[in-house]
Amino acid sequence: MKIIVLFLCILLVTGCNEKETLSEGQITGEQAQAYVEEGNTKLVDVRTDVEFDEGHIDGAISIPMGTPKVMIERMLKDKEERIIVYCRSGNRSHTFANELKEMGYTNVYDLGAMDNWNS
Repeated sequence: MKIIVLFLCILLVTGCNEKETLSEGQITGEQAQAYVEEGNTKLVDVRTDVEFDEGHIDGAISIPMGTPKVMIERMLKDKEERIIVYCRSGNRSHTFANELKEMGYTNVYDLGAMDNWNS
């Protein structure tokens, strides 16, 4: 019984950390900003053109979800260049990052929500 209580306490404490654990390929806003400042990084907004026109991170390019692979490859020619993708909530960016990896891009990061840039 004591082991179960101890285990539950550990789960409770680790589950209440202020910072979320990032899964593979995810990046924090601070890390993303540092990479962009270093250079050789493409910042890709995968929201719709309307959303992009309403506001986006400075320097980002728009490649909305559903863009044909041929067009993506024209816009992102270097498959080894660092690419950071983001969207409104993180769902589309996660999907798009995985699609890029399946297309052979080797240095892809998911910022998730655009709001993560300033946090």
